[in-house]
Amino acid sequence: MEDNFQNIKSTPKMMIGTVQFGIPYGIANNQGQPSNEEVMAIMKHAHESGVDEYDTAAAYGESEKRLGYNFKELGITKNVSVYTKIKPLRAEISKSPKESEKAIIHSLEQSLRDLKIECLKGVLFHSEEDAIYLDILQRQKDLGKCEAIGISCGHHSHSVKEWIKQDLVDALQIPANIMDKRHFEIIYSKENQNKIMIFLRSIFLQGILTMKNSNIPVFLKKLKPLHLKYSTLAHQAGISLKEFILVYENTSKKYNILIINPISTICINNIDTIL
Repeated sequence: MEDNFQNIKSTPKMMIGTVQFGIPYGIANNQGQPSNEEVMAIMKHAHESGVDEYDTAAAYGESEKRLGYNFKELGITKNVSVYTKIKPLRAEISKSPKESEKAIIHSLEQSLRDLKIECLKGVLFHSEEDAIYLDILQRQKDLGKCEAIGISCGHHSHSVKEWIKQDLVDALQIPANIMDKRHFEIIYSKENQNKIMIFLRSIFLQGILTMKNSNIPVFLKKLKPLHLKYSTLAHQAGISLKEFILVYENTSKKYNILIINPISTICINNIDTIL
């Protein structure tokens, strides 16, 4: 694990999240799923800006296929580093180690075909419950199918603490942002000590932290006071709330890579100038 951590110290801080390439995503997303022309423009611009890291998943609709097609069309297949996630195991399959191994390997092989690459930078379990089969991913790693393995974690900090102790875990993807800091203490605990790669997702809380306070949905009204506090601080600093969030994340240094879900090339421009 330590070797993997050392290898990414020079890795760009931004990774392109691609859930919106395959399915409509985000509470604040009123533009829907981008067309493939828009996706290709984003990817082309990202490459020209020096960002060639991608986060995707077998469960993200057509995301992997779009990525694979565009990697080839743009001629950047050899430049990109891709992390994907295994399709969550169905309940009846997860009970059987033999059937689970078949499903995990099938998901991985399909991802490789769709992405049109021979080796993934990393493969994570999309569901924490499936991580009981980390040894299966380790064997695929040993076969050269990926360079790192890990887990996409949920919101329970106690489980993250346990995964950090696992010898097989190279990377953890966790939800965290200025409003949700439950994992931060664990990331910097003695148990971790920089031995695991940390990827932060949901840094804009599915777009809520880019919205106007008045546009926050009623069912999320409890977030409005804190949102207003950060919006006010951003205004006083003369920057947008999005810029304020990025400055916070960039100075907190509680991650190795931020996963950003751009819906246009403008998003990459704005983020890249800060990171």
